[in-house]
Amino acid sequence: MRYQLQEKLLSFGRTFAIRNEANQEVFRVNGKGFLVGKRLTVRDTTGAPVAEIKQRLQVKPTYDIFCNGKLFATVSLDIKHLFRNSLIIDLPDQDGLTAQGDFTAHEFQLLRNGVTVARVSKGWITIKDTYSVEIAPGEDDVAVLAIAMVIDQVFFGDLSLVLDLLVNGQ
Repeated sequence: MRYQLQEKLLSFGRTFAIRNEANQEVFRVNGKGFLVGKRLTVRDTTGAPVAEIKQRLQVKPTYDIFCNGKLFATVSLDIKHLFRNSLIIDLPDQDGLTAQGDFTAHEFQLLRNGVTVARVSKGWITIKDTYSVEIAPGEDDVAVLAIAMVIDQVFFGDLSLVLDLLVNGQ
């Protein structure tokens, strides 16, 4: 299944619309970013929450992803390999995932045991952030979409702040 994540322009916090291949909105993501961590809630077309992303208050960017009230994954930046764009994606009940690709170019894939389960690509000719996410059959679409949003946040929210502090000392 292919989805398009499009960030809403002029929204408070991070807000995304997620559309399917038929260009129908199937999920809406509402973000809240305050001094005490970030939180994103993924809702279906009825407004019911189907996933929640919560930032942990730690030195390295770390996020927990809950699907249907249960912890699905913890995604964190691998500080040991900071300049290799490495992430740790821990799935408590499944084989782990790895994210691989060029994160700074917004092009990466998620793999399980070497097999691609999703491809993520950012559109460059847009005013607002737009991602295409192609998910393999049999995967949890909501969970994979949540992981893609976390990766965006880690590399283009949290990591840019960390690198700015390291380079500029501010």
